[in-house]
Amino acid sequence: MKTKRATAKDVAELVGCSVSAVSLVVSGRTEGRINNDLRDRIEAAVQELDYRPNQSARTLATRSPSNIAFVCPDIRNPFFGEVFHGLSASVAAQYRVQLRVPSSGLDFGIDVVRDAQSENIAGLILAAPSSGVMELFRSTCPTVLLEAPDQTLGLPCVDLNLESAAKGLAQHLLAMGHRRVGYLSYQPKKGTFVVRRHHLEVAMQEGGAHLLDAIASAGELTIEEGEARFFESWKHWKENGVTAVVAADDILAYGAIRAAKKAGLHIPGQLSVAGFNDIPFSALIAPPLTSVDFRAYELGQAAGAAMINTINGRATNLTVVETELHLRASTGAATPLKGPKRRASGTSSAPAV
Repeated sequence: MKTKRATAKDVAELVGCSVSAVSLVVSGRTEGRINNDLRDRIEAAVQELDYRPNQSARTLATRSPSNIAFVCPDIRNPFFGEVFHGLSASVAAQYRVQLRVPSSGLDFGIDVVRDAQSENIAGLILAAPSSGVMELFRSTCPTVLLEAPDQTLGLPCVDLNLESAAKGLAQHLLAMGHRRVGYLSYQPKKGTFVVRRHHLEVAMQEGGAHLLDAIASAGELTIEEGEARFFESWKHWKENGVTAVVAADDILAYGAIRAAKKAGLHIPGQLSVAGFNDIPFSALIAPPLTSVDFRAYELGQAAGAAMINTINGRATNLTVVETELHLRASTGAATPLKGPKRRASGTSSAPAV
């Protein structure tokens, strides 16, 4: 049986009000125009009739775009999936979110941004843009930057409290006795990765510890890259007394854990491993990973709120989202690795790790 889709006129007839009143309530523009009683009755009728505005018709009628473009790196990274979820939920009453990702590779270039700008969009959100993208970027519509702590364009920005995040992780490692910590960095020139490493190094130095970089940075955020960079760097780290490794992202930390196990290292008995991001899998791997939770869903919600404020002419320069450190079994007390001992009478020597 074919059913008819409810219209604004149907809602108005049920409530006994004008179609324009229904439009104001559905679009969230009731302040100073619609009294609370009428608003509540209209909202109840919308639910009863399962009324859903036709976005295409709304755009034509108001001549206002109804989409917000969200440009982000590889959507296969669970972090950006959570950000997208939070963003979509926060703007759902007024806008739809149009996802723009690179067709190849793990990061977007200025071409993806310009393609998004060529559409009739209400606003643009750029997630963790590289310095190369920002050098070429020109704003053509309300724009919000997400995780871009080094941006200098004066655009509204939603950032993480990376200083607090790094300091909390450093204090935990210091309390466990770690004084030489290896660091698996990520190569692309992204402010968020540069800043989180900087704050971690400062906090470690203040506690009398040292941060030792891997021989080479990871070129991609993949488990395989984390594993390769660990194997490449382990001899150097071991010779310098490293007892813990921190990865710029949990995905790299997974690779480090896999490599450490292949090298015969017990985690955390012989080596502690930690990361940034706390994506859902981090609590499920063996051992569960100590990580800084970047609260991706809340970050997306904050980006949505900043976007709506910017569209409505109430832009704020900076919104900061707090982080939280989750301590798990991948980190423990520092145990300096030792070389082979000389065999004593009546004992056998254990092989070096």
